[in-house]
Parts: sequence; structure tokens; C-alpha cells
Amino acid sequence: METIETLKNKQEKLNMKIELLEYAESTFQEGEVFWFVDAYGNNQQARWDKSAWIDSCFYQGHIFHTEQEAILEAKKRRLMHLFRIFRDKCNDRWKPDWKDFKQDKYYLFCSIVENRIKVDCVTLGDYFYNFGYFKNEEDAERAIELFGDEIKELFVDYEG
Repeated sequence: METIETLKNKQEKLNMKIELLEYAESTFQEGEVFWFVDAYGNNQQARWDKSAWIDSCFYQGHIFHTEQEAILEAKKRRLMHLFRIFRDKCNDRWKPDWKDFKQDKYYLFCSIVENRIKVDCVTLGDYFYNFGYFKNEEDAERAIELFGDEIKELFVDYEG
């Protein structure tokens, strides 16, 4: 027999799934044309059929109202993947130790005042950055040289 706690956990998960399904159903109408990013990063067009698309693509973030949104997402994913490979190679298995407040952790940010991507340093774990952290400032600066224009184009200028 299941415990009350186990049943409450199941109920909470079920309520969250119901909420997501309601959101999905209100986002697209049956038969509506949408765009998605396929497994190869290509943009495809299809018609919404909730039974076929909710679990496989909607929750994965692969579905968009316009081709432009799908193209932008594919470009962002490509950039993030290449950036992550570069960062991880530079860091050579190093991971930030958030308990060590003396350890420098370098990250990229967009300076609105200077209208450019810059490097800064943090020692405490008060921040969350999508591009992660570098062990060395020089590697973070090199990342800006390699990826800065694309980061600005896809993450700053587009949504700004």
C-alpha cells in the first residue's frame, strides 16, 4: 500500500502535467501550422495534432509559431553547443567551487553602457549565467573574440 506522502507526490506531478497540457492546448489549435527544429537542427513545418506533438516536441522546446523563431532557436543551440565545447576544453575538467570564495570564476556579460560583451569575475555563487564560467580570464576574453558577435546578435540585439 502506498503512503500518503507517495500519493501526494504523484498528485503534485499529475497536477503539473495537467497544467502543462492545458498550456500546450491553449498555445496551438488543432490543425494550426507551426514550425519545429528537428533532430538534425533543420527547421520543418507541420500541422498541430496534440496527440502527436505534445510529448515529443512541445515539452522539448522544439515548436514555434513562426519560421523565424525556429531559425533563431536552431542558431542559438548551435552557438551554445560550440561555446560549451570551447569552454570545457579551456577549463580542462575544472568546475567552479562555490564554497571557495577566494576562487575566481570568470563569466561573460553584456554591458549596456558600452554596448559590448565583457568579462567579469565572481567569487560567490550569487549569479547564474547561461554561458557558464571560465577558470582563466584569458580564456573568457578569447571566447568573446570567437563568439562575441554571434552572442550579441542572437541573445542581445535580437531580444533587446
